[in-house]
Formats: sequence, structure tokens, C-alpha cells
Amino acid sequence: MTTEEMEAMVAASYLHWTNVVQATGKVSKKIKRQASVQVFDPNSLERTAFRFNELKDDRRAAGARILQSAQKNNGERSLPNCKAAYSKLEAAKSNFENLVEPIQRLQIDLTLSAAMKPNKFRLSPILLLGEPGIGKTYLATQLAKALGVCTEKISAGGSQGGFQMTGSHTGWAGARPGMIFTLLAEGDSAAPVLVIDEVEKIKDATYPVLPVLLDLLDAGSGTKFKDEFFELEFDASRIIFIMTANSIVDVPPALLSRVEVFDVPPPKPAQRLRIIREIVRNLCLATRRTIELDESSCETLSQRIDIDLRRVTRLVNEAFTKSMRLGEGVASLSLPKFSEKRSIGFH
Repeated sequence: MTTEEMEAMVAASYLHWTNVVQATGKVSKKIKRQASVQVFDPNSLERTAFRFNELKDDRRAAGARILQSAQKNNGERSLPNCKAAYSKLEAAKSNFENLVEPIQRLQIDLTLSAAMKPNKFRLSPILLLGEPGIGKTYLATQLAKALGVCTEKISAGGSQGGFQMTGSHTGWAGARPGMIFTLLAEGDSAAPVLVIDEVEKIKDATYPVLPVLLDLLDAGSGTKFKDEFFELEFDASRIIFIMTANSIVDVPPALLSRVEVFDVPPPKPAQRLRIIREIVRNLCLATRRTIELDESSCETLSQRIDIDLRRVTRLVNEAFTKSMRLGEGVASLSLPKFSEKRSIGFH
């Protein structure tokens, strides 16, 4: 299309919509801009980008793309629609009874945030306690889905946990940006969900995660969180933290003082049955197949409280895959022998 043709099309479109507005006397629906906050300072990003041009190729390549992503939207990131998220979490409560209490806590924060200015948005960090394989991280995925934001997961027991979150200085071999900076730079939201797994396994390592985590959980220091790779401060104070632990015994006291703790009981058979059916529905959508799980197998598996949810998912996936391979419309589960001792799994 030539320049003249494009200008003619723009003029015609403008005339068309001018006539529509004049004819109706008003615009039928006003589009409201989604609230946003400044996460990255544009001037600081520009200075960092200039400095990066002087680095060696391998260091520059590691961060150039992420730094460019941080510059989008002039360093601003959007905030979730609190009212819409509240409603979606309300629906989740009816299906996941063992998560009702932490969901209610999140709903309270969402209600307060909806009534405040955008820069006041914050959700309380929560710690979910419970044995492995009962679906503790499911709350994080449901929260992220309700808020329309991305989610990331990190293991608290890693010896490099601190560097993983803050990044490492460009003077180090294999230096990389931190996952906190990357999460906010590559995403569109100022409030992604970050899952910190097994915080009772936090180690007193060379590069421990605890000091970094405590800084992030503090509203004051979180607004000036520093990525060591870029040597750049940014606002990470609105990240939503969901932490998990199998036991409260070894959770650092300093961490406990900054979170709200909830005991998560194992899901009951009725809830497990809903989870099993949801897994099958998702598999059908993902594969564009119409395969049902044998109802008797579903009922039996839902009663098997010795099988944790991670293993339940594996068993359903195996049955579904076998049925798909054989061209069958009904999948039958192959259940392990009953064990009095609860299986070890992952949350």
C-alpha cells in the first residue's frame, strides 16, 4: 500500500467514526485504561543500556534482550483487576475446600486494594503448611489465573538461591540477570505470583536466599530491590509471594514474622474426584481428543488417600495416553497396590 492510499484510508476511517459519534450523540462504551505503576525507571534503563554496549559479547548477550524487555511501556507494568480476581477466587473456593482460608485472606487484600490508589496495591505473603502432594501450589496457580498474571517457582533450598533471585555481577564467569528482574521485565504485570518452595529447607549457604527474600518481603526495601547483573534498582514490592513448607519447625523465625501461615489439610475424596475430572478435561482440550476416564476408576482413585496428587496426575496422564494410542474412547486406570504409608510426592 502506498503512502497516499494509507492516508486516504486513515482519513476515511476518521470521517466514518466522526459521523457515528455525531449520529448517536455519545460513545456507547468508554474504554477504561488498566491501572499501572512504574517498575523500572526509564532514565536508569537508558544509562544501563549505554553501559552494556561496552561489555564483552557474552555478558552483553546475556542481558540485552531482557534489558530491552524492561524498557517496554516506558518501564510501567499493569496492576490486576481486583474485583474480577475476587470473583474468580470465590468460584475456586467451592471446588477446593482445603484452600478456603488462604483464599479468603487473599480476597480481603484484593478488596482493600480495589478501594485504594494503584500504587498501594499489595497482597500479603502467605505460607502454606502441609504434607507433600496435597496440592499446596495449586493455590498459586489459581491465584495467578484469577489475576491474569504469570507465575514463577523457585526452590528455597538451593545453594545458589540468592544469586538466582538477585542475579550475579558481570565480573563473574557465567553471570546472568536475576529471576526477579527477568520476571518483571518480560511480563506485563507489576504483581506476578512467585512460589517459594520448601522454605523449611533454607540453608545457611554461601549465597543464601533468606536475606534476599526478607528484603523482598519488606515493603520499603522491596521498592528499591537491586539486580546485581544490571546494577540497577527497580520496584519489586508488588510481587505476590506464596510460600510452602512441609513443617513449620525449621522455617526461619525471621521469615515467619513476615508471612501469614495457613495449615492446608489433605483434600477429601469429593475434592480429589473433581481434581481428577479436571485433569481429564484439560487433557481433552490440550489434545483435541474426546476421551473419558472410566467412572469406576475415577471413584476408586478419589478414595485412595495414600496416593498424593502429583502421583494422581501421573496415573491419569498414563491412562489417557494409553487410550489415545490405542484409539479408545474410555481410559482405564492401573492403580498401585494400597499402602498404609502415604506416598512421597511434591507439592
